[in-house]
Amino acid sequence: MKERNTITQDRPEQEKKNPPNPLAQPLRFVKGVGPKRLLELERLGIHTVQDLLFHFPRRYEDRTLARKPAETADGEKGLVEGRVLRAKLIRTRRGPTIFRLELETNIGLAVGLWFRSDYLEETFKGVGRVALFGRWVRKPGEVQLIHPDYEIISADSDPKRIHTGRIVPFYACGGDLTPRVLRSIEYQLLLDVLPYIEDPLPPDTRRSQEIENRRFAFKSIHFPKTDEELKKAYRRLVFDEFFFIQLLLMSRKHKRVSKVSAKTPWNAALVEDFQKLLPFSFTDPQRTAIEAVSADLRAGAAMHRLLQGEVGSGKTTVAAFALYAAARSGRQGVLLAPTEILAQQHFITLSRIFAAAGHSVGLICRGISGVDRERTLQAAASGDLSILVGTHAVFQDEINFKDLAMVVVDEQHKFGVFQRKKLTDKSAAPHVLAMTATPIPQTLALTLYGDMDVTLMKGRPSGRGRVHTIWVGPAQREAVMAAARQAADEGRQVFVVHASVDSTGKGMRSAEEGFADLQKVLEPHRVALIHGRMSGEEKQRVMNDFAENRIQVLVATTVVEVGVDVPNASVLVIENAERFGLSQLHQLRGRIGRGRHESFCYLISDASDDTARERLEAFIETESGFEIAERDLRLRGPGDIWGNRQHGLPQLKIGDLARDGAILMKSREEAERWIREDPTLSRPEHQAAREELRARFPEHEL
Repeated sequence: MKERNTITQDRPEQEKKNPPNPLAQPLRFVKGVGPKRLLELERLGIHTVQDLLFHFPRRYEDRTLARKPAETADGEKGLVEGRVLRAKLIRTRRGPTIFRLELETNIGLAVGLWFRSDYLEETFKGVGRVALFGRWVRKPGEVQLIHPDYEIISADSDPKRIHTGRIVPFYACGGDLTPRVLRSIEYQLLLDVLPYIEDPLPPDTRRSQEIENRRFAFKSIHFPKTDEELKKAYRRLVFDEFFFIQLLLMSRKHKRVSKVSAKTPWNAALVEDFQKLLPFSFTDPQRTAIEAVSADLRAGAAMHRLLQGEVGSGKTTVAAFALYAAARSGRQGVLLAPTEILAQQHFITLSRIFAAAGHSVGLICRGISGVDRERTLQAAASGDLSILVGTHAVFQDEINFKDLAMVVVDEQHKFGVFQRKKLTDKSAAPHVLAMTATPIPQTLALTLYGDMDVTLMKGRPSGRGRVHTIWVGPAQREAVMAAARQAADEGRQVFVVHASVDSTGKGMRSAEEGFADLQKVLEPHRVALIHGRMSGEEKQRVMNDFAENRIQVLVATTVVEVGVDVPNASVLVIENAERFGLSQLHQLRGRIGRGRHESFCYLISDASDDTARERLEAFIETESGFEIAERDLRLRGPGDIWGNRQHGLPQLKIGDLARDGAILMKSREEAERWIREDPTLSRPEHQAAREELRARFPEHEL
């Protein structure tokens, strides 16, 4: 019998004559989705038929008869099928009701037992053949399965079986929406919408990439017949996910390099003149990065470069050169920092560098107001100000430039795509230099920053002391504090970092508690507290005092994670270290070892969780931020890096950056080929992909 289409039924006559795209329809038209289930699906972020189609299984269970009954031991899961001999509801005097289902099977008598499941009496009334899957327990004369999953079947090879006798999918669900219910809804949905699924990739791409067609992929990712089918479906859908992200990035890059940016006058003397402003010589990585920036400035197209370097590798010097090049050409530059503390430090550093060259530097952040703020705004708009340093405040519409040529974004992952665009829109095709001290695995970098040219700065400036990392339990805290006191006694300084300002749970030491304790333990040394709830003025005052060694011990939250440069600090204590990610720990460790003193990083943790222990052990084993980032990606995944707030790209639904790097690279190569041969995707064979690109990224201009 022909399956009826539940997606387009029960519609007004006008809609039936001109039916909209079934994949874009609301869930209320899907069979099996009533008001209660609709609410549960919406809680999962599923609002349309397409959302439901892209709600992929999170795991699978092999419920076939591949394992022989004789090979299934007590307590293991197995499948039995057979004819119903007896079905009855047993009412006990004091205990719960028991529904007992007896089957005649190839292993003898098999019995399914369900407690407090009276509704099953009606479910199995008049039923002839049933399959049960669950944990077996052999009893005298029978095999029992307690609360097994069941399926009413018509024959051994019933093609409509979805709960037993096959590889069974399991989905994220909740409330009234059980795995069994959602599985049934997904199965019916596939029957209805599979004919409407079009493939946006042309046959030659599918052949060259050795991937299946999209209908096969969706059918087999939800209900695979074999492991091999599942692998093929997974590869196709992961390729799609990465390919369209890369196609967007390659399209962006092509549009950028097509824009002509005013060339910044450059000659060999520019680099040498800048070097004369510095009290030190360039390191080899710094010179390499400066040469890359110089080449970009000579090229004529707008620079869009990511400068990725280890903590303390000297990225600020490269940023200063880029800003200097803009100022020397009579144009303007802006440096964007994620925190007021970092913005203040950049302002002081750049003011010191450019004072001798006669280039003015201004600062805009929450703490700058009144006459000072107005004077800075007027200087930026008139062109009298060469370089503006600021926080998120520089995004405001009232801040304008006469001729903005260079945008430098520090810790660029802290800012959203649309925030950065708002800044670059203040000028026609400005150069952009983004920097991050957060090491980024290659797969993540290609996905987040695939439209940028990347420069890696490995190594640290010479003359810096070694950092020793030591993991201790809470019982050794007193010994750690003794080491901190010794460092302070010898004239050096100490960071003590906590995961939270105030207490958030059992076993957690808050920054406020640590501050109160250390004031007593480490007197007469001065101890101060800094955290994100303080005003910008308060934080800056504390940091200035710490930088000038008027404070010897700084108790802090992760507000000191980036940009704090105190070469005299030689001890870092991280409380509840298991609460931090590997890359975050690496950032914190970068606060010490910036001077010539030998430094010590103490991790205080009683972590018992295997993943947490593996993370801390990995952190101790290496100081390479790039290796740490790769391990962090494998252990924790990329995290919520895809939300619009941070990156403007969607969360991955099926791909895994730690596992699917090879597919990502193949998808990038193919996307590059497409944009190289057809930059506007105007060829007939690329039209479907262009439309899908618009649908996936409606907020991005193509």
